[in-house]
Amino acid sequence: MKKPWLACLLNIIFPGVGYIYVGNRVMFGILFFISSLIVFSSSLSLEDISIKMLGIIIVSGVFQLIALAYDAYKDAEEVNFRAKKETL
Repeated sequence: MKKPWLACLLNIIFPGVGYIYVGNRVMFGILFFISSLIVFSSSLSLEDISIKMLGIIIVSGVFQLIALAYDAYKDAEEVNFRAKKETL
């Protein structure tokens, strides 16, 4: 049994890792994690960025994390439901 709250937390801290934990969409989780690392590392090198653009990046990142956390939570619940159904 997978813990939905753990999948949610993992996707908030390390985007994509919650999917790897659940085991349902592992390749998606790996690709998302790698792309998040690339975006994060490239954003560290931005020297000439406006406050408005930084705000947009932060807000969109928060919405993205919320969506990923919710999706991983529901994914874990679905995997648990299917596992229970198979044991009956």
